Amino acid sequence: MTARRRILVIEDDASLATVLRIALDGKGYEVEAAADGRRGWEALGRRGADAVLLDLALPEMTGMEILRELAGAGGERPPVVVMTAHGSVESAVEAMKLGAAHYLVKPFDMDEMALVLERAIEVGRVRSENRVLRGRLREFFRPGDFVGESAAFRAALEVLRQAAGSEATVLLVGESGTGKELAARSVHALSPRADGPFVAVNCAAVPESLMESELFGHVRGAFTGAVADHQGRFERAGGGTLFLDEIGEMPAPMQAKLLRAVQEREVERVGGTRPIPVDVRIVAASKTDLKEAVARNAFREDLYFRINVIQVRMPPLRERRDDLPLLCRHFLERRGRADVSVEPSVLELFARYAWPGNVRELEHALERALVLLGDRRTIGSDLLPEEIRVPGAPPAAFALPEGGIVLEDLERRLIEAALDRTGGNQTRAADLLGLTRATLIYRMEKYGIGGKGPARE
Repeated sequence: MTARRRILVIEDDASLATVLRIALDGKGYEVEAAADGRRGWEALGRRGADAVLLDLALPEMTGMEILRELAGAGGERPPVVVMTAHGSVESAVEAMKLGAAHYLVKPFDMDEMALVLERAIEVGRVRSENRVLRGRLREFFRPGDFVGESAAFRAALEVLRQAAGSEATVLLVGESGTGKELAARSVHALSPRADGPFVAVNCAAVPESLMESELFGHVRGAFTGAVADHQGRFERAGGGTLFLDEIGEMPAPMQAKLLRAVQEREVERVGGTRPIPVDVRIVAASKTDLKEAVARNAFREDLYFRINVIQVRMPPLRERRDDLPLLCRHFLERRGRADVSVEPSVLELFARYAWPGNVRELEHALERALVLLGDRRTIGSDLLPEEIRVPGAPPAAFALPEGGIVLEDLERRLIEAALDRTGGNQTRAADLLGLTRATLIYRMEKYGIGGKGPARE
């Protein structure tokens, strides 16, 4: 069960404190009340809080003094919503300068208070995530983390470096496992927006019925279950970067709405009536050929040109085989196993293998080998997955039978083999075959694979 979020109410008016406690308890919060500033400050230090409702006029220690203490403490601090009976513009401005998230003028509506508090908590959560992410980025994006000396890889990195300093939209193309999300995060981390949020959404993973709400948000009552206003990914990425992964999988109706949002730099929540300005930089990624998708009317041409300002192709591992020794050493060191080496025969197998899963597959193969390594200090071929250890003949050596083949039979067998290898995981099977999941499902239905009848022509 998810723990209830904790609200600390610091209010010397016992009647108002009781009303606030009842109202917030009814909203599902855990509430603690303190009758003066000193007790409130001690309660905050003792147990913390997800948010604070703070009266400015308090005995023992004023609300302003608490805000100053919080400002000087550094580190994580909860969002604070201040309450004032006077509606003083000067005190409100001073409170906001000291870090208050919002202020309420007494008397206020309890629903309004709950909405303001919810927004403050959400903003605080996003800021906390961003602080953690920036710390991870500083650790993650050291110069040595982009490993490779091949010409194709270095060319991609140079374009990324130049693109990062601009506000231009970036389109990352490449097969699964080539590092498109890593590249997107690097563009953000090296950009002027690095202190803003990095918000990612996998367009292939969000159901079509939820896509609009996920991207643009919704207002309370917009549909069944919409019990409160909800910020979409565009709003959450305000001042930062929005990463649209697998944008080629976005449904056609949403492509039109996305185009408008990108062009107008504003969104409208589902059920809402007013446009909301957004300030985001778009980085998109696709493993499918969007230009080909445009040609077959599966992707909007105007959206393609809007997002394809700076295109960066992330090369597959088979085009950078010279980087295999460097990558192996990098992954082993990152897992604290610098004492382990890879046998030359293994590197030879690696060089011959096609790597359909690219760098991600290499990392997983090494991780598997480390688990099975035991007391040894050298990774041998016996620790490799069978598909790497006993690779099939390369594509160029494929021999066409004298009697020919039925292409549809071969396609059916390949789909069945991919599903068998991945235990029925359609996303991974599609990656192995170089297809989108939607295309794989269509062909499964066409051939009656997976218990479905043949698709109607």
